[in-house]
Amino acid sequence: MASFAGCNLSKLPVMRIQTAFTTCCIALTAAMCSPAQACDWLWSVFAKPCNNAYRAYKTGDDELLVSGWAHHVRSSYTPEKIAEFNERAWGIGYGRTVEDPDGDTHMFYWLTFRDSHRANQWQLGYAYNTYWGNRSGLQASLGYTAFLIQRPDILSGIPFPAALPMVGLKWNNTAVNIIYIPKINEKLNNGDVVYAFFRHTFK
Repeated sequence: MASFAGCNLSKLPVMRIQTAFTTCCIALTAAMCSPAQACDWLWSVFAKPCNNAYRAYKTGDDELLVSGWAHHVRSSYTPEKIAEFNERAWGIGYGRTVEDPDGDTHMFYWLTFRDSHRANQWQLGYAYNTYWGNRSGLQASLGYTAFLIQRPDILSGIPFPAALPMVGLKWNNTAVNIIYIPKINEKLNNGDVVYAFFRHTFK
């Protein structure tokens, strides 16, 4: 993997791949795409969320993301493994969020936090939320996030894609989203994690 979007990655340490990857993705998108053609080359099932992510990136309100909590479901892990884990997933991120007339939101975001093994995990992605309730009060949401993720214990730190379900609560411009990472198989010590982060939109 010598280069991506004109950026040389072969000489970068693994822990800096995420920074180069994020910079190259944004630079390539900004330089080559317009909102009308950003994602038209994709299959229709992917084109709509891609265009919504691009719309959020170009026209959305600024958003602060703060990470701080992860929970490993106790029945899926041995006590010895639980004792090894970090569940204080402190981190920070930045997003751009656009709201539809019906109140649904689309967010393009970047997020980094301390993972279960106390290493830095990086994400660049899109999040969709549909809401119920009075828009001036407390609202519940259901959605998903699709993203590129980089962590040093998987694929030698090379970014890879993922998509996960998400629920949340929102009060005016502040929200909490909860993501569920399912088990990979029925064996112990893999997956079954609940992760939460807070969001505040500046508008």
